[in-house]
Amino acid sequence: FLGHFAVGLALKKTEPRVPLGVWFAAPQFLDILWPIFLLTGIERVSIVPGITVVTPLNLEILDWSHSLAMVLLWSLLFGAVVYWRVRSRNAFVFTALAVASHWLLDYATHRADMPLWPHSERVGLGLWNSLPGTLTLELGMFLGAAYIYARGIGSASKAVRINFVLMLVLLVGIYAASVFGPPPPNNQKMIALSTLSLVPILIFWANWIDRRAMRG
Repeated sequence: FLGHFAVGLALKKTEPRVPLGVWFAAPQFLDILWPIFLLTGIERVSIVPGITVVTPLNLEILDWSHSLAMVLLWSLLFGAVVYWRVRSRNAFVFTALAVASHWLLDYATHRADMPLWPHSERVGLGLWNSLPGTLTLELGMFLGAAYIYARGIGSASKAVRINFVLMLVLLVGIYAASVFGPPPPNNQKMIALSTLSLVPILIFWANWIDRRAMRG
């Protein structure tokens, strides 16, 4: 998931009035919808150790959160809500692109489990079957985007910069645990709840950092 956060960090400068938490939520929006759909039974996942080198997630049904056709709809809806709040063309265009970028990154990393539309054939380039390739892409994107954002808050207070570094460390730590740690329990509800639990914390923290960084 680091690649998705990288997109939000890198695009923040396209419309500074949009809080960093929103820029985090945009490229992660599909993965915010996904656990909700898991809890309602609309989509389905199971744990199959070894199904890919990087993750044991067997994404059985994700047609409504992650199919390309639905992603285009989610992108337009997300961008429209942000535009309604900010009244900025850049905000609409780039937050919508951030949401859509999720599908492109998943297409590159997933095995062939990404639908083009609900109940269609599935595609995926399968980068998750290469640990070095996955780490190079995700860590490279994340560190590059973090550098871009950090350059913009160089005059921020020490507390802001420390919190930003701590947030980066937390994200990399979670990523490392998901890649190198034991597989999670094969329990769809637990997977969904653990995914959702991090969302409000990260959005609140990112917004706190961003507000104080904007003040200089």
